Amino acid sequence: MKIMKATMSAAARGTNASTFRMVRRDAGSGDSANFSAEALNLSTANKNAKFTASTMSVEVEGHTFTFNNSTGAMTWDGKKLDFSNFDRIQTFANPLAYDLTFQLNSAANELAVYSSGAMSHAFNATTGAQVKSGMGWEIATGVLDRTKAMIVLNNRNQGTWVGGSLSGPNGGTGNDVIINRKEGTSITGGGGNDQIFNFAKTVGTLDGGTGSDAIYSVGLSAGAITAGSDGSDAYVGLVGVMNGGSVTVGKGKNIIEAAGATLNNISITDGGAGTKSTALMAKIVNGGVLNLGADATGLDVGTLNSNVTLGAGANSLVADKVTGVTVTSSGNDSFQFKDLAGTNINASGSSVVNVTNTAKNAKIKLGSGANTVNAAGKTLTSVDISDTAGASTAILAGSVIGTAAARSKIALNGNGTDGNGLVVSGAITYADINTGSGKGELSAASVTNSILNMGVGGTSAQTVTVKGAMTGSTLKTGNGNDTISILTTKNSTVNLGDGDNTYTGKTAGNLTYSGGAGRDDVHFSGSVVNSSMDLGQGTNSFKAATKDKNGNDVGQAVTNTAIKSYGSTTILAGKYTAGLTGNMIDLGVGSHSVTLASIVSSTGVRATVKMDVGGTQASDV
Repeated sequence: MKIMKATMSAAARGTNASTFRMVRRDAGSGDSANFSAEALNLSTANKNAKFTASTMSVEVEGHTFTFNNSTGAMTWDGKKLDFSNFDRIQTFANPLAYDLTFQLNSAANELAVYSSGAMSHAFNATTGAQVKSGMGWEIATGVLDRTKAMIVLNNRNQGTWVGGSLSGPNGGTGNDVIINRKEGTSITGGGGNDQIFNFAKTVGTLDGGTGSDAIYSVGLSAGAITAGSDGSDAYVGLVGVMNGGSVTVGKGKNIIEAAGATLNNISITDGGAGTKSTALMAKIVNGGVLNLGADATGLDVGTLNSNVTLGAGANSLVADKVTGVTVTSSGNDSFQFKDLAGTNINASGSSVVNVTNTAKNAKIKLGSGANTVNAAGKTLTSVDISDTAGASTAILAGSVIGTAAARSKIALNGNGTDGNGLVVSGAITYADINTGSGKGELSAASVTNSILNMGVGGTSAQTVTVKGAMTGSTLKTGNGNDTISILTTKNSTVNLGDGDNTYTGKTAGNLTYSGGAGRDDVHFSGSVVNSSMDLGQGTNSFKAATKDKNGNDVGQAVTNTAIKSYGSTTILAGKYTAGLTGNMIDLGVGSHSVTLASIVSSTGVRATVKMDVGGTQASDV
């Protein structure tokens, strides 16, 4: 269909799909979900970190360090770091009783370990074997250098031994790794491209500081996560169930990944306008607020029960189940929902809304651009879909249904030649549809108890195709040249405007038809009963006839039906029978041609034909 194809193409151009690659929302859940920052090519110190609810793994200066939060086991390049056989270790039998700082001494090929318990140790960086231990700074690795990469393991929140003095569990200016196990701790990464791994349930603030940061957390119930506040790229990986707290990222390229996580009552915010891009992946998001204004924003969520605000950039939102929320966007959008219920969508630019299963009690307000709502083969139930003046909108659905108490409503405001289109492969039931004053197109299998306003107030052409029955409904058009095809019309009203109109169908019963000042051609291939046909003021024709095998017209019965026309008129039908209330063929001033198989009056009721009364035109009967 010409109009629909044009509208679909325009809508597709308006999506401005996000340029980054979405990551693995279905990669796993809970402990099995490993996160990486590869999707945005973040310039963090390490792109190969792994984090679960109980383990972490990270690369530091070409070496791999692992930590098991459940057992306390640590490895360096796969070699176990065993503290148990160090000399003078009586007070260090449990390394997790202290805060530890690790630093590689490449010149000595040693991994130094400094303890808040005033102990220092060294492992061979190649073999992992214990090399030496001492009190304070007795070992020969030198004083800790806070300008180089450190691994900080915060167990007690009593500070890390640095150069003979205690400081908080924070990073220096190198590319640091900070592992937090202490409840209620606040951590700042400092300068450099830092990575923070949090195993605590509650924190004050986890702040990556300056540089491109990555922050990982499990099961957080309170606290704030901040990354990329200076505009650098940021990555946040979340595992488990998050109850409360906030995540704030800056104006760089951001990933917030919670592939197997449930986020409850959490606030997520990026740097707003001017942010390069933000991607959020999550299993479940309940409550809370998502406020993302990046130039390119992508969300991939399993279940979404949170309000979402998107900025003026190119936005993409994919969700399996969306219930009872509001999604507001000021950009160009691509939305894909499996099930949409009780939700408000407020868009501003050009939007594509895909529904892959159901939409119920949803309100979708589209912007002034080129829009598409694609629910092809699916059911839209008690929906409210509208757009903004100047829009061009295409809607595809399997069916559009409502109830007497909760009707579906489609109100499109387009007034241009691009027009609006509604293609429904199934039924339209209990629906109020207005396609605006511009060019419009509607197609459906059937229409029941519905109101169709097509191009009202305008002069653009309308095309309406109902492949089955239109029952108990009203169709009204504007003053364009309209093409209407309805197989069967029952108990309905059709009011066409002042253009040149063509109406075709098979049968009609209890149809009230009104034409306008233009030409009206009304043709049925079957019978017409109990109807009123006012063809209007133009040069009109009425036909109730089918074709025989030779292509000749064979008139069909017209019963208890008044036919009125104010201009020159051609009528062709079969048996014309008056009803109990009488009927009349009343043709105004003009030249007429009436061909009927017979005219039959009912008992006590006369069928009459009036033509060119008061005129001087020739007519044929």
